[in-house]
Amino acid sequence: RGSDALGADDDLSRDHGWGPTVEVYLDDEYEIDDDELGARLNDAAPTEFHGASRRGGHDAAVTLQRNGAYIRSIFGRVPERPRDWLCCPSSLEDVESALYFLRHGSLFHDGSGQLTALRDRYRTYPDDVHRLRLATCFYDIAHYGEYNFVWRLVERNDVIAMQIALGHFSKAVMRLHFYLDRDFAPYWKWLPHEFGRRRYSPAIHERLMALPGQTPAEQSSAIQWICDQLRTRLLSDRVVPSDLSNPYNVPWFFLFREEILGPITDPEIRKLTW
Repeated sequence: RGSDALGADDDLSRDHGWGPTVEVYLDDEYEIDDDELGARLNDAAPTEFHGASRRGGHDAAVTLQRNGAYIRSIFGRVPERPRDWLCCPSSLEDVESALYFLRHGSLFHDGSGQLTALRDRYRTYPDDVHRLRLATCFYDIAHYGEYNFVWRLVERNDVIAMQIALGHFSKAVMRLHFYLDRDFAPYWKWLPHEFGRRRYSPAIHERLMALPGQTPAEQSSAIQWICDQLRTRLLSDRVVPSDLSNPYNVPWFFLFREEILGPITDPEIRKLTW
């Protein structure tokens, strides 16, 4: 986990983390004292690896986790039902980022196969939760982009509100691509890095990158263009129905939100839709 696990590490991010580290995950039934094993591994760990040196003083070179404890540390418990994935919605993005690392972090050895089984089990959201995450993106794209930025903020020349809206809109657009790929989205600070690295919609990526240097009118046009591109994809991929009508000309992504929430079956998950 961390920027280094995503290939996003650089000289600036190395002011913390304190050098090369490795995480070891132990099968729950493995009979050994974790503190003793951790001490032995850290005593034996090299102070330099491929030219990178341990700086000392803080993090251990080797950290240990039991497989079951690791899952509980993410969710607060071992999820048994889809609603259990939403154990802590106030920090759901932190949970999701941990799941992104579980799925994409480098796994160097798994003798028993238990960690691989965990990765497979928690590889993507259950359907109801997946719909909830899509709906969140749809709402933010409509609220911060289609509706407020395009229809209201530019007209008022509300500069600070426009900057806030652009951040929320850009974040929702990028996260949506991960969800459409049935993946999790990483922590916001690494979201642009991963969005670009995975080559999600290069044309949209280019428009998002250009937004900060544009005039409000240009930003408004770019937002509308991005929304049109996303709408075309959602229709072609049949994420939303192609015969959806919009007689009152409301922002399309508000309508898409209602459509994607419709099939949710768990009433406890449905309660979280606002």
